[in-house]
Amino acid sequence: MNAKEFLSQYQTSGKEIIENNKLITEFMGNTIRGNTVYFPMLQECKVDELEYDSSYDWLMSVVDFIEELGSYSIMGKKLYSTVKFLRNNVEIYFSPNQDLQLHLQFRTGKVNNDTWRHTMYKHHIIKQFDFKTHGKQRGLYCAIVEFIKWYNKNMKE
Repeated sequence: MNAKEFLSQYQTSGKEIIENNKLITEFMGNTIRGNTVYFPMLQECKVDELEYDSSYDWLMSVVDFIEELGSYSIMGKKLYSTVKFLRNNVEIYFSPNQDLQLHLQFRTGKVNNDTWRHTMYKHHIIKQFDFKTHGKQRGLYCAIVEFIKWYNKNMKE
């Protein structure tokens, strides 16, 4: 993959952003009818007013949701999923139970088949992401979208 193809992979159009934001808001349990999103507590907004792609506040509500969604108890100890948001890396460790475990990484640098893999996690996804060009917020946003796509596919099987 050349540099232009790599950069275009994370440069989303307005339509893609709206679709990804719809994916996130439905994952969060909100209802979409037509062009309107209905939140709990009788709030609503238009689909193009969703701010998951541009607001840390909106993104952090999704991070909290993912971490609470992936928690379970084993031998009396509560284990939680975690979203790690580092300088050049976004990682999601998701474990709703011992049988379904995901480690998703978005990180700077070339990704190859020899990349370290956490032995505990059955599903391991690593994607290259240019944090200098696209920034931390975009990295977190892309990782959340990738996680939700994986979650929708694997939790419905």
